[in-house]
Amino acid sequence: MEQIARIFSPQGPLAAALKGYQHREEQANFAQSVARTLLEGGILLAEAGTGTGKTLAYLIPAALSGKKVVVSTATKTLQTQILERDLPLIEAALDKKVASALLKGRENYLCLRRFKRYSSQMALGVGNVADLLYEWAKETKTGDRGELSSLPEDFDAWRQICATSESCLGQKCREYEQCHLMNARKKAARAQIVVVNHHLFFADLSVRAQGGEVIPSFSAVIFDEAHHIEQVATQYFGIKVSSGQTVELLKDATPLLAGRKKELSKSAAQALEAVENASYSFWSLFGAGQAAVRLKENFDGEPISRLARLCSGLEQLLATVKAEAKEGEELDSVEKRGLSLLGDLRSFMEPPKAGEVRWAEARGRFSQISSVPVEIGPTLAEKLFSGQKPVVLTSATLRVGGSFDYIAERLKIPPDAAQITIEGPFDYKNQCLLYVPESFPDPAAPNFPKAVAEEIQKLLSLTNGRAFCLFTSHRVLREVAAKLALSKLGFTILVQGDAPREVLLEKFREDIHSVLLGAQAFWEGVDVPGEALSAVIIDKLPFMSPGDPLVEARIEKIAADGHSAFNRYQLPMAAMALRQGVGRLIRSTDDRGVVAVLDTRLLTKGYGSFIRRSLPLAPITRNINDIAIFFSKNRPVS
Repeated sequence: MEQIARIFSPQGPLAAALKGYQHREEQANFAQSVARTLLEGGILLAEAGTGTGKTLAYLIPAALSGKKVVVSTATKTLQTQILERDLPLIEAALDKKVASALLKGRENYLCLRRFKRYSSQMALGVGNVADLLYEWAKETKTGDRGELSSLPEDFDAWRQICATSESCLGQKCREYEQCHLMNARKKAARAQIVVVNHHLFFADLSVRAQGGEVIPSFSAVIFDEAHHIEQVATQYFGIKVSSGQTVELLKDATPLLAGRKKELSKSAAQALEAVENASYSFWSLFGAGQAAVRLKENFDGEPISRLARLCSGLEQLLATVKAEAKEGEELDSVEKRGLSLLGDLRSFMEPPKAGEVRWAEARGRFSQISSVPVEIGPTLAEKLFSGQKPVVLTSATLRVGGSFDYIAERLKIPPDAAQITIEGPFDYKNQCLLYVPESFPDPAAPNFPKAVAEEIQKLLSLTNGRAFCLFTSHRVLREVAAKLALSKLGFTILVQGDAPREVLLEKFREDIHSVLLGAQAFWEGVDVPGEALSAVIIDKLPFMSPGDPLVEARIEKIAADGHSAFNRYQLPMAAMALRQGVGRLIRSTDDRGVVAVLDTRLLTKGYGSFIRRSLPLAPITRNINDIAIFFSKNRPVS
């Protein structure tokens, strides 16, 4: 503890290494709490507001602990900050090398075997993007797709050449020694601090029960952006089956059956065609553009017949592959994937188990059926919180209504977990103004999008652009974007979906009077300090749709237990999400700006006071003229 106090002291090594360092006793206390947890074990819940130096407060104790520590985040932005800014700073301050590694999910890495196969067949297309991919593949040392910042997110060919679990041959692969994924894992095995994302961490947690491993063995874990844990963890303790899995299986089984002569036998052709037809017949039930539909019972009638034909077809195809394909690494992979796919599909022919929710949905070009636990807390209590490994959970938004009770209940964190709260350094009473219109249409009213567009125009005329407009639905976003495009405001309008997220943010930062319209992807993990962002405009309180199958099932479960689902689940979730959106505005002590929430329920409904207790203590106005006065006092609108 004394060493931590010295490092964070006003004249300590951190002050010497970090220009403009400001000593904060709360930051040092947080670091000591992390150090104590890593040393003694247990669980620590830590909320640290923006600007508190949270990452340094947990990375320094992790570096000094001597333990192998996994740091799990929700966003790539934070991963980049940790590896490129924070860890080098810590090494300078501590005057020691800290072995670190970034480990991503396998689909982020180029598979050399698949790349050689598909490139030899010219299956990756032609043109500038394909040429870029070919050149990069020859030169890359890591195989990490993140190096290809200009590669479109929807570049279909990447799926054919990345290291998917379905196609991986492991040590049987001829490229095993040069494998980018294996090299990344070897580096992670040697590192003391391994940075991952929540998806990879819970993928690892889910397979460890079966003796598998995704992340090399570690001694402690620190979750940053820990408010995402429930959402992410739920995805990895159930079953998900996609139409794309059948497409990939057929694509890889066909050359196996055709052999060197590239000719299919009659039986092989019939087996492939039967699966292709049965797959189309079943998955067409959940067509493109269809919203998620809950499957309250097992399939029956025509759907169960179609599913049975698909399973039968897959069974016959696997028998044909076994009989006609030559033995080898590709055969083993196809058989393994086929059996796994068949088992998953057959599970949907049985009724849902107690505590399980199922749904079907369209995801891009493919359709998917899912089955996950309604509550993930009991699973986490058993597999994560009951072990001997220290666990730290931190975020700028862990408390709701001033308490950790909500997150602790949802994740089933033991009641003896330690808690610490660090208030941020920002003076919201002087740096920020919260505006809620005096009167406004109800969010469910047909004229709500029109009213939002008109109000945004008024606000932008006062802020001179420089605004994030955050929406809870893509439908309203598109309607408002279309209306703003016709309004001739004179500001550059950037709309989510028109370009990759990082490209839009870069344009927003460069064009100081631009306006960015975004949905969920921009509510958090975005850091734009300075004058470029002077207003955050939120269309309505971010309540989750009760029609979402998982949300609906959770509401039913809480009600069945005799509690109010609104008070115990929907309201706290909305408060946490709104706090994240509001948090985009003030990112430094020099920032000034306005948060406009165009949902009068924040002030008119009884539950509004609960939500407000989770927000920064900024003055509230319902008079739009006060915004002009605020800017005239704080910063001239140029």
